[in-house]
Amino acid sequence: MFLSYLIAGVINCIFIITIPFGLQSFKLAGLSFWPVGRRVVSIELANEVRQRHAREKLDKIRGTSVAA
Repeated sequence: MFLSYLIAGVINCIFIITIPFGLQSFKLAGLSFWPVGRRVVSIELANEVRQRHAREKLDKIRGTSVAA
């Protein structure tokens, strides 16, 4: 499965119009090669986690700590 996605990614990246499909094939190849520790989440949850992480990073840079 890994090799088939890898080959499909290379073939898709040859043509300009199919480059997005090639990039997704590479992501699927990585997922099929090493699926441990990966989880599928909703877009809303991913955005919330990104925003929380960005706030924590900004607070750390500013030197303040705001507990939620």
